[in-house]
Amino acid sequence: MSADQEMKPKYKFYLEFPDQWDDVFSYMDNTVTQWCQRRNNTFLKLLDRIIIVGTSVELGVIVPFFFFYLGVDSLAIASAAMMMSLIVVTQIPKRFMWRKRPYMAARAKKLCDGALTSSFPSRAVTCCVVYLYLLSAIIEIVERHEKDPVAPFRLFWTFKFLLFTVWAVCWTSIARVGVGVHYASDCVAGVVQGGLVCYIAETTYYIIVNSCCQGTTLFYADRTLTSHHINWHGLLLATVIGMVVVGALSSDLIQYWKKMHFVLGLLYPVLTGLFLFCCGYHILPRLSLKQVSIPRYILAAALPLLLLAIGRRCLPHSSGKCGCCRVQQQSQSGAESD
Repeated sequence: MSADQEMKPKYKFYLEFPDQWDDVFSYMDNTVTQWCQRRNNTFLKLLDRIIIVGTSVELGVIVPFFFFYLGVDSLAIASAAMMMSLIVVTQIPKRFMWRKRPYMAARAKKLCDGALTSSFPSRAVTCCVVYLYLLSAIIEIVERHEKDPVAPFRLFWTFKFLLFTVWAVCWTSIARVGVGVHYASDCVAGVVQGGLVCYIAETTYYIIVNSCCQGTTLFYADRTLTSHHINWHGLLLATVIGMVVVGALSSDLIQYWKKMHFVLGLLYPVLTGLFLFCCGYHILPRLSLKQVSIPRYILAAALPLLLLAIGRRCLPHSSGKCGCCRVQQQSQSGAESD
């Protein structure tokens, strides 16, 4: 088997990045890569590790769980819509469009443990845009503390926040290109993809708030949830559907995403809670806690982190049978760098 064949994905049903596109972007990609790798920069390597953690999908799926546990329902709805849109939109090109990473194609020096996934587009850049968009909504809702969440994402479009977003995206792109795991064109595509995710997520948020929740804002609610409010038939149906979806997408036949089982494992219960407890005429519109203690904040953060750690521990390594590529990896630790 040739080295080129070993660089191909193990799964089936994918398209290779067109050579015509590579030719169009080659000058920009090569120029930016050479500039970013002009020095063997230790700072760049450290920055990349920080960015990998800060833009990881694992970090994002904790946020809806955290806010729903605290009872801050409007933020939980916004973050759940954001993360579900992110998972669906970003994995489609990652799964079905294969592009060798720069170090795989001998177009850049490998300065870190690169992921054995497609280079196009940069999910780290996408997550940078999406997480800052979500951060703007969190700041807006918390500062205003209003009963009506009108335009919670408007802070993002202020000059200062946009300038900060551009600064963060530039440093994320420099770090990812500098360590040899992405092209500049991947980063540009990541920005476009991030904008698409934000648009879909914001639209979903308003649909849920204005239709499903009947226009009622769930910030800090006045009443607590009891077992009498639970739609047990709906809960059972949602559980079965979740098991089927996760099982199918994680199967050897589809191999959609090796992170799918623990990503949806944290996100799907939040979505189930949203539609069972926040939607429908038979459900009280205000069910969460009015005040939150410090220990509850700690527990709200510790519980999803524990579940995430268990999921990561059970995640098959890419050098084993469930790996997505035939490329052998000597060591793999930490979050997957996308």
